[in-house]
Amino acid sequence: MKIGLSLPLCIQDIVRAKIAICDVAVIITDTTFKNDAEWEKFLSLYKRNHWISYQKEAVMIANYFRDNGKIYQPQLHGESALSTSHGHWAEIVRL
Repeated sequence: MKIGLSLPLCIQDIVRAKIAICDVAVIITDTTFKNDAEWEKFLSLYKRNHWISYQKEAVMIANYFRDNGKIYQPQLHGESALSTSHGHWAEIVRL
């Protein structure tokens, strides 16, 4: 299982079949949307900047993660967003 660290880049990887949607536990993102209007604003931005060629599919996948509680926004809880300096995927390791 994987943890995503960038909503637009992770959705892009899923659309491009680099990562299977069933292999993603959660996406931890630096977004701060609190309602549907703010969510739509983020989606519009991502459609223009990241998902130009596959907007409809990307939005469906993003909505799947949101609707299933698989997007975590640490900044809404007073926490810092995680860095993507080492990539936008982290592997969940069982000990």
